[in-house]
Amino acid sequence: YNKLTSLPRSFQSMKYLRVLALSNNRISEFPTALVNLRFLEEIDLSNNELTKLPATINGMRALKILHLEGNNFPIEEQERIRKELGEVMVYF
Repeated sequence: YNKLTSLPRSFQSMKYLRVLALSNNRISEFPTALVNLRFLEEIDLSNNELTKLPATINGMRALKILHLEGNNFPIEEQERIRKELGEVMVYF
């Protein structure tokens, strides 16, 4: 419960990060810096204020698990995300 609304730019320098827990904050936009983290396998963004994800998230080749529970994604956006991320386990 840090109440973060964004991530510092320094996150881009964490090249070898594999798991990132950002649940229970106030993040309303997907942190685009995460897309550049080539080894990131799991992201927990549950219980934030997200309603959409950028199309660039499909470039995250190492991503295996994405937690988005407790956000306000419309059904259409959920379907788009699942389709674009294919093999990634996405939880709404």
